[in-house]
Amino acid sequence: MSPDHDVQRFACQSCGADWSAGEFGAECAECGGGALERQCGFCDGVCGAVWKRRVIDSWDEAEAQWIGGCAAKCSSCGARWGVMAHGPGCAECGGGSLIRPCPDCDGACGMRERDVAASWQHHVAHWRATCNQPTS
Repeated sequence: MSPDHDVQRFACQSCGADWSAGEFGAECAECGGGALERQCGFCDGVCGAVWKRRVIDSWDEAEAQWIGGCAAKCSSCGARWGVMAHGPGCAECGGGSLIRPCPDCDGACGMRERDVAASWQHHVAHWRATCNQPTS
């Protein structure tokens, strides 16, 4: 058997990108921002974690499926945000881990995602998006 037959190739069934060659479609839901591996999709790689593709599940769902989690943790108190922990009273944790109910409306508008890089840089919690609830 030739060496070519020993290597299994994986490709996106939606856009044809060759995941085995490190290719992925930037706007393709099945590719989901990476080939067979990608940086943490929650904090855009700031934490250093690498996620592995669940190939069969990605094909079955026609949407990227990954194994991995965010390794981000609070630089002030050491709480591991990636396992949904936070330090009560810690300004950098800001009452949440990687997600939390919107602090402006007590969650009426939904959940907010942590901006990990900004939280680390300023040592105070920073959350993505803004509250869409009317102010009284």
